[in-house]
Amino acid sequence: MSLYFKKQLILKIAQDSAWKQTVFARGSEQTSIEAQAALAESQGGQLVIPDGTTDLEIPLGPLIATGRLLYLGTDVQISFKLNGIGNAALDLQPPYTAVSPAVQPLGEFLLEGEYTSIHVSNASGSTATLFFIVAGA
Repeated sequence: MSLYFKKQLILKIAQDSAWKQTVFARGSEQTSIEAQAALAESQGGQLVIPDGTTDLEIPLGPLIATGRLLYLGTDVQISFKLNGIGNAALDLQPPYTAVSPAVQPLGEFLLEGEYTSIHVSNASGSTATLFFIVAGA
């Protein structure tokens, strides 16, 4: 069985709001749909992670031995480790402060590569909401 996923990445940086003074542009506005045989199983969800949590393991699910696609989204700064708690932590935080409760930016991370475990820590001073998707075989 294959899973199908759609992704689109466009990164543009400009010096003006009309996008006439673009200093960097990468990506295209086309969206591709790909079948990935290596992504036979997936699961995802939302976790509430209390402040002070250290090395909480995100479950890969009973059928995923090796992850090959990972998405994390968080509303406050967290850190995470891949492939064991002995590895270096990566920080993930929203790009700016929310302007209202209805407009909550997420810090987002996407990995297309192998991993065997994910551990998350929260020392932000606030409860974190973590959205995640794991896929693999």
